[in-house]
Amino acid sequence: RLALKLARAAYHKASTDFNTVLRAEEELNSIEFAYLQNIVRLQTAQINLYKALGGNVVPPREQK
Repeated sequence: RLALKLARAAYHKASTDFNTVLRAEEELNSIEFAYLQNIVRLQTAQINLYKALGGNVVPPREQK
């Protein structure tokens, strides 16, 4: 996000072209998409573990 902010600031000061801003946005979108994919993989692994343990395990934060 910092790279995008800097690219936009440089563009507004006319020290770079708009392609720099577009590349920074594209890179940020790519990184955020990869992050979300990893979250989905983690949640899928947690679900599979839950099923493998019989499906009746209470997660630690819900235990009373």
